[in-house]
Amino acid sequence: MNDDAEQQPLAQANPGYAAGRLAAALRTAATHGNPDTRRGARERGRRRRAVLDGMANGRLTAGEG
Repeated sequence: MNDDAEQQPLAQANPGYAAGRLAAALRTAATHGNPDTRRGARERGRRRRAVLDGMANGRLTAGEG
């Protein structure tokens, strides 16, 4: 393995993971019995959607800090 960081392949973000987490948040927001849990899930869903939107339009890439 080459230890030179500039020679290493770039990491890739998987939009499928973000989409799965969005689906889980939406499911919880729609079905959980606790209103506080539903509220938190709606907020997580908003954040997951923002990540997917950023990935789709190129504003967000893996490793940005």
